[in-house]
Amino acid sequence: MKKIIAIALFLFLTSFGFAYAQSKLQNPLKVDSIEAVILLVVDIMVYVGVSFAILAIIFVGFKFVTAQGKPDEITKAKEWFMWIIIGLAVLISAKVIVEIVKNTLVNSGVVNEGFLNGSDMRSAPIRKGDNIDASYSSGIES
Repeated sequence: MKKIIAIALFLFLTSFGFAYAQSKLQNPLKVDSIEAVILLVVDIMVYVGVSFAILAIIFVGFKFVTAQGKPDEITKAKEWFMWIIIGLAVLISAKVIVEIVKNTLVNSGVVNEGFLNGSDMRSAPIRKGDNIDASYSSGIES
């Protein structure tokens, strides 16, 4: 009896899998390029990092209060505060850093800009002598 129930359950669940596989898959990220994925990840990291930084600043405030005038404790709290501010500066400038890296890679020829924005999925420029498909023959560089 248990075997019959297990087989029926397996067939029932797999039928949903086949029905779902026949429908068109949708992109859950709502982005259409590698550049947009990278910027989405950076945005998420900035939001999470700023949240942690706010909590860390509150924690450092408690450190200052509990130091009660002890020079060693105050020095440690000042160091924590300095590193939190440096981390915030890096988080805030994260999009600028991504743009600098992207422009450096594109200008040096390592990556095609079309590859990053989703219009061309080739990762490097085509040069004479490369084994290429006829559809890309117009993009040959000398």
